[in-house]
Amino acid sequence: MNRRRLDSEDTLHSIAQSHVAIETDSGGAGSGTVIAHTHRNAWVLTCAHVVGKSKRCEVLFYEEIEEETSKTIKRVNAVVELAAPEVDLALLRVSKKILSPIDIAEEEPDFYEHLFVMGAPDGLWGTADRALLTSKDRRNGDRDDYQYTGLAVPGMSGGTLANLEGELVGVISMVKTDSHLPIWNIGFAVPLPIVKAFIPEKLKKDA
Repeated sequence: MNRRRLDSEDTLHSIAQSHVAIETDSGGAGSGTVIAHTHRNAWVLTCAHVVGKSKRCEVLFYEEIEEETSKTIKRVNAVVELAAPEVDLALLRVSKKILSPIDIAEEEPDFYEHLFVMGAPDGLWGTADRALLTSKDRRNGDRDDYQYTGLAVPGMSGGTLANLEGELVGVISMVKTDSHLPIWNIGFAVPLPIVKAFIPEKLKKDA
């Protein structure tokens, strides 16, 4: 592989430009990533268990104000266009273009490759950490998930697992628990091949 690696700060800024928090009308909450713009719409990837049975939800993100140092929180409505509980993925449609879509990696990360995670634990979106991929085939129900060490807390579900180039390689799905208590630094993510198979062809840049 000959992938261009960015400065860590630049990479995190890039990832943050596609990152959102999600609140559903049924009280659910989590994270998401803008993956595409089409015509007048933005498309947000998250976990199916974040949206549950909700048909609509709100997407929250920061809108930069160039003249000031503060940030304004924006809320926009979104429709759940597609949900697949069997792979724990969902796709939301926002009827306006927001943020900048993340690039989706062509290649899976390697074992013990350094990655970044970004999510919205307890609504604190934009929370990020370094991660290390420690398994690519950790059994989770009927699928094999990625396992990583790094920030893994409730509310990260639907968040971004990215490589050091700032490309999406997985969707954070769950936290490892022991006796119903979180083990804070072990998380799981839906792997890149499943993510790519789930995303409709019309939303893929190379379609």
